[in-house]
Amino acid sequence: MLNNEKLWDMSREFAEMLLKYEAGAGKGRKDRTNNVNQLLESVSTKQFLLNLIPIVKDEEERTGYENMGKMVNMMPKDNFPYFNTLIRFQYALLNK
Repeated sequence: MLNNEKLWDMSREFAEMLLKYEAGAGKGRKDRTNNVNQLLESVSTKQFLLNLIPIVKDEEERTGYENMGKMVNMMPKDNFPYFNTLIRFQYALLNK
């Protein structure tokens, strides 16, 4: 089981990956931003993993996303809403 400190650190790492993914979009393209927004709006682990698929398909380096998917899959279902909130919080902090 993950403690809150580990969830905090992992959510920050994932938020950084999402920002890097968005930065890879061409000028004027909003598809990556839309993909990230859909992911952040996920309300269940299943929806989160489904919304992660288009992001993974766009990326060459997939290890971080695979690890995130694995962690979300393995965490207790009642931890997911809190973890996703942490990701959104970290994303907002880093997205200045």
